[in-house]
Amino acid sequence: MINFSDNCSQAVKKGKLANYKQDLQKQLEGYTAFDNKGDSLLFSKVKALILDIIHNVDVVDQLTRDSCIMASQNPNDWMW
Repeated sequence: MINFSDNCSQAVKKGKLANYKQDLQKQLEGYTAFDNKGDSLLFSKVKALILDIIHNVDVVDQLTRDSCIMASQNPNDWMW
């Protein structure tokens, strides 16, 4: 989550939230296409990563819909 927060903050500052969302969706596609080869522990780890990325995409969607954030490009203007 620290990496997500830092990356998202940088995307807000640069006005590139849409690009960051695309990056997250590519990560999600990679994890959902991953073949765990029957390893239940690995499956659980990948599933947790998938859920985290889905949450992160939702946060980016919420930020994109917030006109104050989009106008100011200030990461301190958004609710964590």
